[in-house]
Amino acid sequence: MRPLLLLLAAACVAGCDSEKPSFREDLVLEAFFDTGRPMPDVLVRRTLPPSETLGDDRVDDAVVVLYDGFRADTLRPVPGKAGRYRASPRSDTVRASGHYALTLRRGNTTVSASTVAPPRLQLTAARVFPSATPERGVNFDLTGLGLGATVANGYFYAVDVELEWAARLDSALVVRANLRPSTEVSGTLFFPADVVVAEAAAGDARGAHRLWRRRYLIAVSGPDAPLPRHRVRVALVRGGGDYRRFVETRRTPTQRSPTSNVVGGLGIVAGVSADSLTLDVE
Repeated sequence: MRPLLLLLAAACVAGCDSEKPSFREDLVLEAFFDTGRPMPDVLVRRTLPPSETLGDDRVDDAVVVLYDGFRADTLRPVPGKAGRYRASPRSDTVRASGHYALTLRRGNTTVSASTVAPPRLQLTAARVFPSATPERGVNFDLTGLGLGATVANGYFYAVDVELEWAARLDSALVVRANLRPSTEVSGTLFFPADVVVAEAAAGDARGAHRLWRRRYLIAVSGPDAPLPRHRVRVALVRGGGDYRRFVETRRTPTQRSPTSNVVGGLGIVAGVSADSLTLDVE
C-alpha cells in the first residue's frame, strides 16, 4: 500500500475589484512510514498559480533531512524521478513506535513534520461471501457503517468481504479498509473507500481479533446471470489521528487541501501499517 496522491488547488487571496489576486506558493510534503518496511520515499511538490495549472509541480532542488531518533540523514533525489527523495542506503526499516521527523528547506522556506509509526498490522484471514443470486433494486449497505444505498435499476450480486486481524485497542489508532478488483469486472460498483474508523470499534470482536465486513456490488445482465469470476485485492491500513484527518478531508469540497500535519506547508507525514491479500471470487 503505497502512497496516496494529493489533489491540491492553488491558493488565491482575493483583494478589491481593482487589485489583482495574489498567489502564495506552498510546499507540499508527503511520506508514509509503513511499519516493518523500508524507509519511504519522500515526495516534494509545490502549489501552482491558476495560470500554471498544467505546469510541473515537482520540486527537485530542495534539501530534505530525515530524523530517526538522534540520527539525521540528508535524503538524495531519486535519479529520473523529479520530486522524489530517498534515504541511502535503504537498509533500515520503519520500527513500531519509532519517532520520525522530516525537515524540508528550499530557498528561504522551511517546512517540517513528524510522526510515530504504529504497531505492525497483519491480516490473519480474509473471506468472501457472495450472494447466492442477483438482487434487483435492493438497499445495499455500501459503506459498512449502516448507511444504505439503493441501486434502483439492474441486477447485482452483493459480495461481502470479511477481514480478520489481531487488533490493538489503543483509542488513538484507526483502520481503513480498501477493496479493489485485481482483474477487470465490467459494471462493478464499490463502496466508498475512504471510510476510517477507530480500530477498537471496527466490526465485531472475536477474542483479541476484530472481524470487519465490507461490501461491494457486481452488475449482471439479469436474474439468472452467473456471478462473474474475478479476483479482488483487500487491504487494511492502521494509522493515527493525522492519517485519519488527512483521509477524511481529501475530498471535502469546502477545503482547499486535506487537513495537514506539515508545519509551514501542506501535505501529510504519517506513520501507518498496511497488509493486503488477493482473493478469488467465484
